[in-house]
Amino acid sequence: MQGNLLEGFWWKQKPGVTGFVVLSNVLGSPAHANISISDSDANVIANHSATIPAHGSSLVNLSDLESAPSAEGGIRITYDGPSNGLEINGGLEDPAVGYSAHLPLHFPPVTAAEHANQSFAALDLMKGAADPMMSFPSGTTFSPYAVVRNISNQPVTIRPSVWWMDGIVPRSIRLPQFTVAPYHTRNLNLP
Repeated sequence: MQGNLLEGFWWKQKPGVTGFVVLSNVLGSPAHANISISDSDANVIANHSATIPAHGSSLVNLSDLESAPSAEGGIRITYDGPSNGLEINGGLEDPAVGYSAHLPLHFPPVTAAEHANQSFAALDLMKGAADPMMSFPSGTTFSPYAVVRNISNQPVTIRPSVWWMDGIVPRSIRLPQFTVAPYHTRNLNLP
């Protein structure tokens, strides 16, 4: 893993989604962080700086997402000090409709590991009307989505497969292969 650099992605189904990042400093001296927000084609749309006090936390609002020109994009966080000096978490939210989601952040792969085959899975995607026993507001419906971001400096080929249950029978479909340019973000637009 490469220290002092985190990469992630954001996604919004509807306008009104914003985000935030919380940076917590576990060290006895202040730390400095830079947060860069990009659109789906890796064009920077906003930059934020934060100074995190010793043993303190800073909240950075990502209100820029609400007016972003695309529905998905990237986030890059760099910071000074030791790689384990900050605990960083983030989220996406739309308070008007009660939407919230985790903002995924990862260390980029080391150069030697960039060309390795990797598999990722997303579990518990829901589709259709919410079951009343789940306590979601009346009229809530779910639609599956998948967003990918290439956090390496080389193009990456994606070969998506979707698996689901049809009663007790597992089903699957292989979606067309595609390539994602370095630092670009793509919505798979699941059917």
